Amino acid sequence: MMFIGIIALVAILYLIFRPERGNHGISSHDMRDDPLEILKRRYAQGDISQEDFFRMKEELARRV
Repeated sequence: MMFIGIIALVAILYLIFRPERGNHGISSHDMRDDPLEILKRRYAQGDISQEDFFRMKEELARRV
């Protein structure tokens, strides 16, 4: 009888503390990139000029 209680307790604890499937502990907000971070990455990689970077950065700041 005690064995069944232990199994039930383990099952309940598993259901409470089990990891979410699919995201591996990463929240949905963390999964998508922030537009400013994308812009910084593009500038760092040399995809855009400094002038374009600052123009786009100002445009993003106006949206917020």
